[in-house]
Amino acid sequence: MTNYYVAKNGNDNNIGSETLPFLTIQKGVNEAIAGDTVYVKAGTYIEEVNSPNSGTDGKYITFQNYATDVVTLKPPIKSYHTFDSVTPNHHPGNWEILNKSYIRITGFVFGGYNITTQIPYSVITIAYGSHHIIIDNNRFDDFDADAAAVIGQTPITSDQKTGAWNGFRIPGFPAA
Repeated sequence: MTNYYVAKNGNDNNIGSETLPFLTIQKGVNEAIAGDTVYVKAGTYIEEVNSPNSGTDGKYITFQNYATDVVTLKPPIKSYHTFDSVTPNHHPGNWEILNKSYIRITGFVFGGYNITTQIPYSVITIAYGSHHIIIDNNRFDDFDADAAAVIGQTPITSDQKTGAWNGFRIPGFPAA
């Protein structure tokens, strides 16, 4: 189990340690495997994130803010109003988890969207067989889209989510 670090003064050619952090969240996401944690230090990160790896039962891949740092994730400036014509049924999101499992995202602020040009289908898109996904202790600000879209999944029941998307869980993970 490895801890990786991301910071605004980092470099994606670094090793991702606390003293030599990565620059982008995506680089940390790309490196993390089952049981790893990616700590993101204070700042505003303007990027789309796509999770390429899954954790395993008992070994979640965790993405979280470092200590009490405020970490804001915003989408890059582009239009999300048109769907991807290359990938049928693709619903763009600021953070996409497609056919992955055992992932936890905690302690982020998602926001700062320009509502005339930057509204993704959802802020976090979870689709295509994803399961055991935990979205907790996050804040969703300044957007006019779904906080999280669950596509092609079993419906979420009331005991699997609690207010304001804090404690949102995908079926397959027992309610808290």
